[in-house]
Amino acid sequence: ELSGGARINRIFHERFPFELVKMEFDEKELRREISYAIKNIHGIRTGLFTPDLAFEATVKKQVQKLKEPSIKCVDMVVSELTATIRKCSEKLAKRPGNVQRQPEWKKMLKGNRTSQRGGSCPAMGDTWKT
Repeated sequence: ELSGGARINRIFHERFPFELVKMEFDEKELRREISYAIKNIHGIRTGLFTPDLAFEATVKKQVQKLKEPSIKCVDMVVSELTATIRKCSEKLAKRPGNVQRQPEWKKMLKGNRTSQRGGSCPAMGDTWKT
């Protein structure tokens, strides 16, 4: 049986790429979008350089497409981490001297777990929310 860390590694290296491959990606459509965005930004003027706004608009659409597979990946990792922590706390509870501290662990597990969708990422502060 794989350990928690190996399972998380599998999520990042097998499941996440699988979810990305399932996404529809049409290079011709992307090029067409970029072309229209550039033409719309220029309007009646002709420009020498590609405007940042055209690039930004196109990239934002592409990044938005990555949101759902990324959230799925985060959900799977959170589930795996929770299962790993539970297994560790069960093993620690069996050791003498740790029985008194078990309520602290349970409280910590319940208090630190945010909802898998709609929570914030503590490592990123309050800037990242789903």
